[in-house]
Amino acid sequence: MTVIAWDGKTLASDSLVCLGNAVYSSQKIFSNDEYLVGISGEAAVGLELVEWIFEKGMNKADFPSKQKEEMLCNVLLIKKDRSTYFIENSHVPYPIFSKHIALGAGADMALGVMHSGKNAIDAVEIAVKLNAHCAGEAKSIDFDEWVKNAR
Repeated sequence: MTVIAWDGKTLASDSLVCLGNAVYSSQKIFSNDEYLVGISGEAAVGLELVEWIFEKGMNKADFPSKQKEEMLCNVLLIKKDRSTYFIENSHVPYPIFSKHIALGAGADMALGVMHSGKNAIDAVEIAVKLNAHCAGEAKSIDFDEWVKNAR
């Protein structure tokens, strides 16, 4: 129940989180001094993966076992050189060489929007309007601002 979009300049997401039948607003994109990260899937496992990336240095031994067994979350990882990677059910990120990248239930729609010349924020906002599984305010992280403010 997510849309994460990357256009090479901005990482954007919706803010819908469902817990049971209740709907909440939450964060799906994160940053530290080394990486931008977007998560799609089960929120608890996604947060474990964010912790694994940011605090455990992506150490193989610390990869969340639930993710390895069931792949409950997809992760988009962006480095300062703008290289992009997916993390699924392995501790090894695999590179993605596309200008536009999207994850989640609204991915197809977001990719179409970005390929038509719109940016990642526009892609998320349109997915929120038209996809029943995306909702909430669009959140974003500007790549250049992030790099400028990172240590």
